[in-house]
Amino acid sequence: MTAFNTIVLFELYEIAKQGFLSEKKTNVWIDDKAQTKGEKHNKQVLIQAYQDICWLYNNGRPMSYFGLFKILSAKIKKTITVIE
Repeated sequence: MTAFNTIVLFELYEIAKQGFLSEKKTNVWIDDKAQTKGEKHNKQVLIQAYQDICWLYNNGRPMSYFGLFKILSAKIKKTITVIE
């Protein structure tokens, strides 16, 4: 079983959903340019999670927006989130 940070999964899901709904046929692209150190760290966490998902579900190859959207949709449906 693989564990990912739920907030990171939701952020990646939104990126994949936007790319899928805009009918992008290319591989997922996450730009790491940021203004602040905190934003850059968040982008690096997103990129690392995306790379981990690619290694687990796509043999290390980059994924299309549709492929990432499909995987994250299934993973998020199985995720239980408790907000206090």
